[in-house]
Amino acid sequence: MASSCTFVGLAPRIRIQSAGPNSRRGACRGPSTGRRTLPRMYAHGEKVAFPEYCKLLTGAWNSERTYHYLTPDSDGATSVERSQTTFHVARLSDEEANAVVDVTGYPREIAVGEAIGISVSFDTYMEEMQEYVRSSTNLVFVPEEVSGEEVSGAYLRDQAYEEREPKAATFVYNAGRRELLMQTRYTRIVAVDSITLINDHTRVRRILNYRRPPSDEDRLSEVVLAGFGMEIKPMDGSADLLVPPTQPFA
Repeated sequence: MASSCTFVGLAPRIRIQSAGPNSRRGACRGPSTGRRTLPRMYAHGEKVAFPEYCKLLTGAWNSERTYHYLTPDSDGATSVERSQTTFHVARLSDEEANAVVDVTGYPREIAVGEAIGISVSFDTYMEEMQEYVRSSTNLVFVPEEVSGEEVSGAYLRDQAYEEREPKAATFVYNAGRRELLMQTRYTRIVAVDSITLINDHTRVRRILNYRRPPSDEDRLSEVVLAGFGMEIKPMDGSADLLVPPTQPFA
């Protein structure tokens, strides 16, 4: 069973949900047992609580995506890019999660529930450019409001994707749709990223990048990139990785 402990220096009501003393980063890379477990199927509208959803995100995931760049080039043409990625997702320790909170400058007093820290590393092969990309980030979800089936709050990262710097963004999770929606405001764009859980081993990814309007109060309207992907968790653990790592992450 997962354990919980408090943010360092905070009142006990604000907690980090950790994976327990026996968890370790990179556990998803262990040898395959050869046993295959059938995925847990969900009925339409079946609810999955946010802590359980985050637990199901851990492990190795193979992703195949297509990105549509909708801003025409000098010849008036748009472009399409395809990629293959293997993600490795693990729970952060309490110390690592607190470091993410600190580096983003998040005002901890507005948190209302257990924060969940996650480590994400990935290896990507870009087909059109025929190049490999490696990256990683530590992130923390901090619930700030619970309303019916929805949990919303802060989405904190020590390194964002579009701009490689600490970033505080927002998230909304809907338990009935099993969808996590994350919105990040960058200098030139606003990224809206969705992960919908179909079953324990399958999730659908949607990425929409909007041109950032002059005012943050303005409605998002101009889409400059649309990405779609199907992501599968290998059912026998670390075997059958789509893009195997060429070297360990530091």
